[in-house]
Amino acid sequence: MAFNNDLDDLINGLYRPSIFYVPKIVMKDASEKSKQELIDIGFFDTSCILKADGSLESIKNGFIEIQMIGKTNKLDNNVFQLLKFRDQLATDSFLFIKREYMRHVSAIEVVYTWLLDNIGVETDCVTEQQRTWFEYQKNAVAQHDEKLRTKFSLAERVKRMDFSKMNIRVPNLFKNKRYGELFTESLEDHKRIKKQTKGKRYKLTDSEADKYLLKTVFNVDFSKIVD
Repeated sequence: MAFNNDLDDLINGLYRPSIFYVPKIVMKDASEKSKQELIDIGFFDTSCILKADGSLESIKNGFIEIQMIGKTNKLDNNVFQLLKFRDQLATDSFLFIKREYMRHVSAIEVVYTWLLDNIGVETDCVTEQQRTWFEYQKNAVAQHDEKLRTKFSLAERVKRMDFSKMNIRVPNLFKNKRYGELFTESLEDHKRIKKQTKGKRYKLTDSEADKYLLKTVFNVDFSKIVD
């Protein structure tokens, strides 16, 4: 339906592109052995970018400027699209789209802030150069939020959120049957490859890191993908 596509396009324009890392807290209830295995394969050494086309890629050499620089333009385009919807759609339809979109804006603002504030705590893989882009995406969405409130005469929040005191709950993969099975499968693959290397320390390749992230974080079922 066109209505749903309109909302999906807005949400995609909000989230893409984004940079992120896998925080260590997702494995907080893992055994010490499992944690060490994750460290050994470099699971927490990987930062990724969700690109504008929806593809996921490991960040290499810090050259993410080309991907990230267009984020503010995408956010501005979302404002323009919302203004068009206000003029073209029935009032109830527009209010629904606006309300749902603002929920996503608030959510991603929390996520971006948490990712930035926990660099060095939840990950050690982010360089100083990459850190500026975590700050950039956080500020871009904060400014986007302000612009939306101005353009659509939205009431100011009664009290701005104190993100530093928020308890961000990250799903525990080990208490989820599907994630637990995927995790076990990935570690078994790692052990098999490590054995084949005859004792040499094995490090995840970029493609293997991407696949693991897609399976665990983004719920991709590779058995249903046809090449």
